[in-house]
Amino acid sequence: MEKLVAKIDSIFRQALKGAEVAQTWPTDPEGGKIVLTVLWNGFEDLDSLERQEMLWKILRRKLTKKEQSEVAAVFTETSAEKAALEQ
Repeated sequence: MEKLVAKIDSIFRQALKGAEVAQTWPTDPEGGKIVLTVLWNGFEDLDSLERQEMLWKILRRKLTKKEQSEVAAVFTETSAEKAALEQ
């Protein structure tokens, strides 16, 4: 699982300049499907659906079907959204 998370991190960092990727779940490399959060200010003018369509289009081009099946969810946020949540 760690290899797949690293691969996804690399994919998003190349496709979305300045993006940060954090594994949200599972914290145990042996268990469960992957849940990630992508922090990127380029999401600012996009709604949730547009963000998801963008990210999954990238993943479908770069991951095998098996790898895709290991990803449960990808959350998105901008720096401003993250700061607001942390208050």
